[in-house]
Amino acid sequence: MEYRRKLNYFFAIISIVYLFLILPCHIPAYFPMAIDSGSYGYVGQELNRGKLLYKEVTGITFPAIYYIHYWIFKIFPDSRWTLYFVDIFVNILLLFFIYLIFKNFKQESFFWLISILFTTCYRVYISFRGGNFCEHFFLLFYFLSFSLLVSSPSPIKDFILGISFVFLFMFKQTFILFTIPLLIFYYKRVKKSNFFYLGFILGFSFFLIVFIRGFPESIIDTILFPLGFSNHLAKTKKWANCLARIKPFIFDGPGVQFSFIFLISLFIKDKLKFLLVSSAFASFIIYFLSPWGDVHYLIPLIIPIVIGSIIITKNLSEKFVIPLILVLSFFPLRPIYARIGHSRNAIKMVLVKRDLRIVANPIITPQIIKNLNGNETFIMIPSDPTVYFLTKTQSPFRFYGFYCALPFYKEELKKLIREKPPDYVYLDRDIKEFEETFSLTADEYILKKIDTSLYRFILVKKN
Repeated sequence: MEYRRKLNYFFAIISIVYLFLILPCHIPAYFPMAIDSGSYGYVGQELNRGKLLYKEVTGITFPAIYYIHYWIFKIFPDSRWTLYFVDIFVNILLLFFIYLIFKNFKQESFFWLISILFTTCYRVYISFRGGNFCEHFFLLFYFLSFSLLVSSPSPIKDFILGISFVFLFMFKQTFILFTIPLLIFYYKRVKKSNFFYLGFILGFSFFLIVFIRGFPESIIDTILFPLGFSNHLAKTKKWANCLARIKPFIFDGPGVQFSFIFLISLFIKDKLKFLLVSSAFASFIIYFLSPWGDVHYLIPLIIPIVIGSIIITKNLSEKFVIPLILVLSFFPLRPIYARIGHSRNAIKMVLVKRDLRIVANPIITPQIIKNLNGNETFIMIPSDPTVYFLTKTQSPFRFYGFYCALPFYKEELKKLIREKPPDYVYLDRDIKEFEETFSLTADEYILKKIDTSLYRFILVKKN
């Protein structure tokens, strides 16, 4: 027993040190902001300016991610530094909820060991993308719900659980593949709880009002457009595209850790195998069969990894479990070494050079700050909403990106640029792409160069 306690202290020290060696590499003064994070941040800013979601500012996912940013910016400044510290807070909460889950399965002695694996799978790979994506917040509410489901029921816990389940349904549309199996598996736990239903109804009512206020754009943006765009991409998708995702699965996300834990757990008789298999199935569908298939779609693999870890620690000898988890935790030596190196450089930049400036990516950011005044507006080809977020400027349209909008919103874009012309256009592509996006002809507008790729836009003729 004394030996086991000392071993836990040892793993606790390694886990905490390891986490804090990785965390600084995403400091805003060093690590560039991802486009998706910029999208959510910009929409959060727009909601705080009084815009209606979907009707006055576009969002192609369900509303939870946008309102989380809205609430964050209601309390804290709408800056990248705020989002960086929110990401750290989310990471800590995730570890706390995982601890509660292991504790309720009487496997808390393995928590610190599993937390080392979690840090590698969650933060080390490219799939992490800096935090604050739908995937990161979905994990937060998933493990919150899981921890409440496996704990002893109480009115306050069930009320929070009801609200938490609403959020699970209100991130990305495809995440229902994770949420429904969790609800089915623990249905007996919640079916007689009035407080669960009360929390669910109150939470759902809020988001229902969001959809009603944004109607019909709310339905078009979150249901009709994703289906139409996915079908458009699927027409050109071949199995080769799916096969091409195997390499990122292995090297850019926790695919190796998932594979080992899943295969070992599959041969163990345990009730949790239903959640293990269903979450693995959901992860594969979302990553391999989605028309997009970006590497951050690998983040939900954390769910079957944690569930499989519970199964393994419950049923196998610690002489097997401890070496297995340690090997899987430190298997990606090169990415770990790279992350620690980035952390060292980031700390040096902040503490030694005392440079707290947000990394200027994309390079248009300083140009916008320099050239735009007051309520002047601009649009971008190609689009990058991080610029709007970082500079706190606005798109003149409800759209902040145009690639996904074509060809679904072709007529609306054609109408908007003539009714609400922007003051500037950032054009880093062939001018034909700009004209095709808005159905413009050369005699309808004038572009006057202001800065590198930044032009003053003058509408000559309105149709």
